[in-house]
Amino acid sequence: MIHPEINFGKSFNDINNYEWSANLCLTPEGGFIFTGMTEIHPGDIYETAIIKTDDNGNKLAMKIINMGEMAEPRGLLWDNGSYVYYGGTTLSTGIAYYLLFMRFNL
Repeated sequence: MIHPEINFGKSFNDINNYEWSANLCLTPEGGFIFTGMTEIHPGDIYETAIIKTDDNGNKLAMKIINMGEMAEPRGLLWDNGSYVYYGGTTLSTGIAYYLLFMRFNL
């Protein structure tokens, strides 16, 4: 088995109790931007976290999106000078689902 050399490793767990990543995109500056879910209240409400880092994984900026009770980040990309995010959210009742599509700068 071949093991690649690890240039850096970062862990982000400074927002809430439980966090996990969903997707990753390179930034025009050579860093990274990724989305994930973060739990606000244990077993209760989740938000989408968007974190931008430099090329060494140091956090430069963060955006939190709270659009419902169960955030579901799906994708993130760079397009024509800004980021495009898409995802959704489900209410805890499980009977309503909303799609989220937005363009932003970070």
